[in-house]
Amino acid sequence: MKRTHKKPHNISVIKLFDDVARHCKSKRAKVVLKNITKRPEMALLTSMAGVLSNYLDAEQETVNILIYQSKNKDIIDHGRWLVLIAYLLKNTNVSINVWLNPMNDSEDDVTNLRPLVDFIIDNFHQGKVKTHLVKGSFKELVDLIGMDKLDLIYNHNPTIEDHNTHESRECLHNCIKHGIRYVIADSTPVTLMFKLAIFELWGISTTDGIYNNPYYVTLQKGVSAQYRYMGHAISLDTIIDERPELIDSDTHRMLDSMANSIIQCVNVGENLHQIPQMIEDSVKVFNNAEFTPETGMFKCSHSGDTISMKLDDVADFPREPLSTEISLDVARVSWGLVIYARYLNEFSRFKNSQQRAVV
Repeated sequence: MKRTHKKPHNISVIKLFDDVARHCKSKRAKVVLKNITKRPEMALLTSMAGVLSNYLDAEQETVNILIYQSKNKDIIDHGRWLVLIAYLLKNTNVSINVWLNPMNDSEDDVTNLRPLVDFIIDNFHQGKVKTHLVKGSFKELVDLIGMDKLDLIYNHNPTIEDHNTHESRECLHNCIKHGIRYVIADSTPVTLMFKLAIFELWGISTTDGIYNNPYYVTLQKGVSAQYRYMGHAISLDTIIDERPELIDSDTHRMLDSMANSIIQCVNVGENLHQIPQMIEDSVKVFNNAEFTPETGMFKCSHSGDTISMKLDDVADFPREPLSTEISLDVARVSWGLVIYARYLNEFSRFKNSQQRAVV
């Protein structure tokens, strides 16, 4: 795994492994556990357990988890490290069953930390953590585990295609009706709200707020973006539309343009932790972008340059309460990404016309 010159650290992660070390009877294991907290990889391996433990009952004897659309690499390792849930719940007797469904039919890769997590499970949990690599459609996976048995689903990589069939969408709705936690997470509130926007098109939202994961390392200067992972999460628990339409080609194109807005924001270092908001007579779209409805002027500042552009026929900034409290944030983020996409298109068209004029 690529190293960086600056290693991310997290006090909560260090305390978590101190707790694991206290359960170890081997002095060598304690030394190893102390040393691995200094490795940036642990930002990846602890963050999933940190999120999922928030949505589990500490009194449960057994927890059954489906990781849908798992990572491309280190698949089983991520499942095995969910043993940390036992320490986060302060219930080291809990049995943890994990079904991992890799995206793109990836095969498992073994990391050099696999022997350590296997040692922890075999010696201190008597094999109570079991991981299963499974493939199939969403409905096939839920049927395989059993809806009455399943406690939590975590979708690691939500896409527009995940539940865009009648069968998958119906299964998703049934999971929510059965009280199964369906968790999604991302590195910033804005990117998380974009993911939730897709689920709202399938008729699913949440009455819950955003959970800020303490077992996570935020992106810092000099730290690879691969460690910016699962910092904010929500659990989907509410059906807002019993019979939603499937995502059509026009909506698909709109979502693609919104996703491109996120990519461009990340490329220029835009801060995506602030939901778009109205401040006096202007909308602060993102940290370096604002729109004035009265004049239609969009202003964007990056790297010392400020670009002002008039945009016509812009939809009103969402203000009215929607089906759930968080749905208003979803609408505002969607509005911000759409207007940012318009700015990108207009600016690209302007640059192309200038290049043609020079030629």
